[in-house]
Amino acid sequence: MAKKDVVIKAILHNKTSVIPYHLDFTPPVRKMLTEYYKTDDIDKAVGNYILWLSWRPSLDFQGKRLTGNLIQDEYGVIWNALPENRGYVEYHPLNKPTLSGYSFPDPYAPYL
Repeated sequence: MAKKDVVIKAILHNKTSVIPYHLDFTPPVRKMLTEYYKTDDIDKAVGNYILWLSWRPSLDFQGKRLTGNLIQDEYGVIWNALPENRGYVEYHPLNKPTLSGYSFPDPYAPYL
């Protein structure tokens, strides 16, 4: 059975012989795996069932630079950005289980 068919069966809540997965890696780990497997197709090398696709011209994290390593994304989340990946959340605007008072980004903005 093709991986696509396994994913579709799982989405439909049908029993599958395996659980379809997607392993994602930070750039340094991806580089190590590329060298280890001697291939640029890491998805194939690790057997991913689900592929990550992006229409953005760059997978680099985009956001408003604050001070130091802090970046605020379009949702108002403030990240402490690390050189090898997005980093970790310093602040998020949803500190209560409600969307009251929260403004979502403009879905028609050119970058979205």
